[in-house]
Amino acid sequence: MPRSVKGYRAGSLSNIGDILSHALSLEKQGYKQNSVRGTLSGFKALDRRVNLLDVQAVLTRVQLSPTRKEQLSNYLEKFYKWKGVEFQKPKYKRVIKVPFIPTENDD
Repeated sequence: MPRSVKGYRAGSLSNIGDILSHALSLEKQGYKQNSVRGTLSGFKALDRRVNLLDVQAVLTRVQLSPTRKEQLSNYLEKFYKWKGVEFQKPKYKRVIKVPFIPTENDD
């Protein structure tokens, strides 16, 4: 049985070394722990579906809400700059959802 790293099976993340190194560099640059944690979780989710080092595959494979795509493209921009990979960040329009507030008639 494969060993696990923070709840993930060994071998399920092909670029885990690069992801963790990038997270450490973000911490050294002064990013808050929550920002680094969000970046890590986004990269781990992407890396399970597609190779992060293949820019075109990442851009075509990502099928999420525009807000999440914008977040991930911000993370990817920093990651590719850190790796020295050329990356043209796509523009996404953030969708603001109105929260559901139940009324007395909504039982």
